[in-house]
Amino acid sequence: MKITHLLYGGLGGHSNVFLALVKEDKDSLYEFSAIFYGIENPSEGILNQLSEASIAHNYIKKRKGFDLRYWIQVFRVLKEENPDVIFLHSSYNIIPSILYRFFSKSVIIVRETQANHLKGLVERVMLGVALLFSSKVVFLSELYKSQIEDSYGFLFNHNRVAVIPNGLNLNFFKPHLKDKKRFSIGMLSRIVKIKDHKTL
Repeated sequence: MKITHLLYGGLGGHSNVFLALVKEDKDSLYEFSAIFYGIENPSEGILNQLSEASIAHNYIKKRKGFDLRYWIQVFRVLKEENPDVIFLHSSYNIIPSILYRFFSKSVIIVRETQANHLKGLVERVMLGVALLFSSKVVFLSELYKSQIEDSYGFLFNHNRVAVIPNGLNLNFFKPHLKDKKRFSIGMLSRIVKIKDHKTL
């Protein structure tokens, strides 16, 4: 079974989630490929990890704002990749994924992570389309899911949604046992509005 992931190419969590999913396929049951997109190229470190794991990948540059030509390119690359499963790391690419599904029997899974209050009009519309046409939409928390249910009403289908929180590698992230009274909170991310540093 071939799974093609569509994910933002610049710095951020999408690549880490993708690589974690690949690493968990210890029995090599799946063939993976990646279509990176955005205004930033994938990092050299990510590309090196993909090469080491022999994972095919493409990068499609997207212009800022709405870019129809970009969606046409995504559709073409999906046809070339011919995946059984399309895994979207946001609902933004739902339109070319649905078009590809007309030519295949693929499954579309959407992992929705962007905070609701930070979604623009395009992101809100694409999530509505994803709720209608994807095989499964995954949210990171029950609160996130309930916010979407309240906002989208009849578009929300309980059979098509799931809650799967972000995981942690407990071999790497573990308590420092020397001083239990003190702890640090940090965030490694781009300094952009959608990361909501004010709340942190």
